[in-house]
Amino acid sequence: MGPMRRAEFRDRMDVLMGRIDGHMARGNEHMAQGNEHMARSNEHMVRGNEIMARNTEVFERYMQAFERYMQVTERYLQVTDDLHAFIRDINTRVERSLAAVTGEVREGRDEQRAQTQALLRWIDRMDEGGSAASA
Repeated sequence: MGPMRRAEFRDRMDVLMGRIDGHMARGNEHMAQGNEHMARSNEHMVRGNEIMARNTEVFERYMQAFERYMQVTERYLQVTDDLHAFIRDINTRVERSLAAVTGEVREGRDEQRAQTQALLRWIDRMDEGGSAASA
């Protein structure tokens, strides 16, 4: 092929420029879509930051409530321990008192048996014709 004429060159350049313009137009569309995606991404990021800030506030409130709960639990456990010690002490006292009362009841029962036996012997003597004074 020989040298290209100006008109032919211009035609080829027009075709190339048309193709480049088409590519540039598609590139601009992609860029516009990218910008839209970026804008939506920025909106999501802002919303995500708001949610994270709110979550941080809620978590801090939760931790404060948990600390209060732990303090109450510690007090409850201390009171429970004190109550257990008190109940053990009361049980020990009751057991000692019951042991003493049981001993006294046994003594009273033994004394009652002895008195009953003496009374029955006295009645038996009375039935035999003896006198109550001789018993």
